[in-house]
Amino acid sequence: MLATDKPSYRAFEPVTVQMEVSNSAAQPVQDAVVDVTIFGPDGQVVSTQQAIRIDADGVAQNLFTFPAGGSTAIAVKWSTQSYAPGQYLVKVRTMTENVASGSRSILSERTAAFTIEPTTRVLRLGVTPLPAYSNLGASEQLRFRVEATQQSNLPASTSFRLALKAPDGSLIREETGAVSMLAHEVLGSVELGPFTQQFNASGIYRLELSPAGGAEAETLAGSQIEVAPGIRVEASQQVTPNTVTPDGDKRIRIQLQLKGVEQK
Repeated sequence: MLATDKPSYRAFEPVTVQMEVSNSAAQPVQDAVVDVTIFGPDGQVVSTQQAIRIDADGVAQNLFTFPAGGSTAIAVKWSTQSYAPGQYLVKVRTMTENVASGSRSILSERTAAFTIEPTTRVLRLGVTPLPAYSNLGASEQLRFRVEATQQSNLPASTSFRLALKAPDGSLIREETGAVSMLAHEVLGSVELGPFTQQFNASGIYRLELSPAGGAEAETLAGSQIEVAPGIRVEASQQVTPNTVTPDGDKRIRIQLQLKGVEQK
């Protein structure tokens, strides 16, 4: 018996190849290996691996013993990653291996088909401001790096709107853009700017993303620019005593106090 756990899969989805090896002979089969080969829609090999088992000591082994008159269940894991959509074929060969000579004898060969579906999936769209910190009254050349992560097997493009809002929530500026990625690219990015921005108020300036077409991101991650308030230093002094008589040495105490006052 040979089958996959599902008939079809999306990109970057795990596949479990399930098989049951039966030995109808009167003698056990020892030192057997199980080769698993996956062929793409064009018939070319995309993956080869051997089934493994975990022995009593917790060590992975690739040699199997199939008991006489019994059956052994084996499972092999694989991932569709960004492989092209279409029908795939998995071929499993059970062979005995002569450890001394390195030769193999084929005991059985089975095939099963499964499908990888066309998938366009943008996981996350996030923005990073450059710079992310400034000071009250400063004029900055702002740039915004917008990054997208995907798990697709087709080219993907996600369009967005980016809003910069003042600490009071009012809209300062809005920009649009798009991030495009090829099927094999997990990460894509685009940079907007530079834009001249005068920070006339301190506080948190928020960056908010919203979808504007194409493949919609499952998660939108905004950001912020932190603008520190200006500081004015106020000084005061106190002299004790405040009057003295000119009749000898006197002890005078002068106390200075500096106080930072936040300017918003």
